[in-house]
Amino acid sequence: MGKSGLKDIKNQNTNLIMQQIMQARSISRIELAQETGLSPSTVSSIVGDLLDKGIIVETGMQTVEKGRSRKDLSIAADFGSVAIFEISRRSVFFCLFDMCLDTLESTCITKQRVTGNDLFELLVETVSSYADHNILGIGLLLHDDVQPSDLNTIYDTGYASATISLENALSSQLHIPVSEETCSSFTITNALNEETLHENVNCAHVMVGEKVFTTITIDGQKVPLRSEFCKELLSENTSTKEVNQLLNTLCTMFDIEKIFMMGTDFQFYQKLKLQNKHVELIQVHTEDTDTLSPLMAEKVRNELLFV
Repeated sequence: MGKSGLKDIKNQNTNLIMQQIMQARSISRIELAQETGLSPSTVSSIVGDLLDKGIIVETGMQTVEKGRSRKDLSIAADFGSVAIFEISRRSVFFCLFDMCLDTLESTCITKQRVTGNDLFELLVETVSSYADHNILGIGLLLHDDVQPSDLNTIYDTGYASATISLENALSSQLHIPVSEETCSSFTITNALNEETLHENVNCAHVMVGEKVFTTITIDGQKVPLRSEFCKELLSENTSTKEVNQLLNTLCTMFDIEKIFMMGTDFQFYQKLKLQNKHVELIQVHTEDTDTLSPLMAEKVRNELLFV
């Protein structure tokens, strides 16, 4: 195998080890070998490089395995940071997290509607002002009142100008990976507990808010739906009757065993449950929006590549 092939394998193994360290928060070398399937010598070599670069640290915590004491490893909090922008039509909120997901900064950077290039320039200026924190990733959390057109940015490449998404404009300008999520869809992803996530059942997740969001899981795989699917079935006033029609349509189209309802109060949920006795409805209490920024920071951090 050539040098480039060996380097690619080492890079893959390095990112695999980093994923395990971030998920476990604190883990020993022998546990890394067990979880990744890599040899102890490969783990030791890569861990040594990561320690030398300051990406990870030995925590001082010790794991006793078969009578031997081993030092645990964790990501270095000050190696870099993750920036999260929570964007609504009325404000933009900024949070900065270290690599251990502790909050370094939390502030509202504007209390008025900002769109297009003005929004792009505001975010670039904010990231640039925190350059000493070595921002490695950016997350954009969009409230339901934000329209796609609000995010269009006229970006000058030096050769030509083009209208592109805010996500792509930031990534091109700052050379930092950018991830974008709507609050509603991200809430659906994070609302279900570990037990629910591992259930191998055909189910629908329906979140009722200013808009209605739906995801379908069949045989453990998400089924793609048209972006306008819910909008075509519902008016802006999402009454119990209309949501019930949506649920009936989903059950007709897919072999659904359970429907997880989010964003509904108890009375609304009870009415739906009485009208849908042919399928199991489960009310899920979702995360408060205040907790979404740390969850988004974790997602952005865990998607980073370290080589």
